[in-house]
Amino acid sequence: MILLKQLTIREKQITLLIANGYTSLEIAQKLKLTKHTIETYRKRIMRKTKAKNVANLVTMMTNNTPPINTLKNMFEKERKELDKLKRENNRLLKLNWRLEVRLTKK
Repeated sequence: MILLKQLTIREKQITLLIANGYTSLEIAQKLKLTKHTIETYRKRIMRKTKAKNVANLVTMMTNNTPPINTLKNMFEKERKELDKLKRENNRLLKLNWRLEVRLTKK
């Protein structure tokens, strides 16, 4: 588990996608990020894990990764928290808009 503790949630997510054969472009599209951002994550992951290449990284992940359900649950919790923050942000934006409308009417 040492490998996973070194990586951020996003790095773990990208590592899992790499291990499943996704290209940088496919990962970027899936996560709504740029290809450049994914390439930066890949370099960071390779540096942190000291993997020599993707095959080495996948082997390390296979030997150190908890069951896939554990990872899915971890990502699901993160996604729910992000969704909650987005809803709160939207609520605040609407309140701000209403306040601006009221102030312009006066």
